[in-house]
Amino acid sequence: MQKLTKNFSLDEFVKVEKPPIYIIENYLVIASLLERVREHFNKPIRITSGYRTPEENAKVGGSPNSLHLKGRACDFVIDITPQEALIIPSLIPVGEFILYVSPDHKKITHIHYALPSFSNKQIIVDKKLWTYEGKKTYYDLRSFA
Repeated sequence: MQKLTKNFSLDEFVKVEKPPIYIIENYLVIASLLERVREHFNKPIRITSGYRTPEENAKVGGSPNSLHLKGRACDFVIDITPQEALIIPSLIPVGEFILYVSPDHKKITHIHYALPSFSNKQIIVDKKLWTYEGKKTYYDLRSFA
């Protein structure tokens, strides 16, 4: 178990045995940023998805262009309200930030986070609530800037 930060280890983000060094470097950055979130809310964070092989990505129905394939994204859970989660983009740099919430909009099912890059720094302003495949409801935080 390779520690990335005080509270995160590489095996939380990467399940393959010998990931390329750039994958490790990306998750070192992500783990460092998530430490800020953890510290701000004083709540643990559980990583639910990190780096995905193309096979794993296809199995979970991920986009062929998913940043998980490049080691630039993760999904995580933290025990805060959706309203509290709206603060996160002001705490850390955001490339993608999608807040998936329960049907009653009171609980977070998970948060998708991706590192910023020149191609994905975007924040959409329209405060829409989205339904994904008729099953999951989430806020695209790009709508709340």
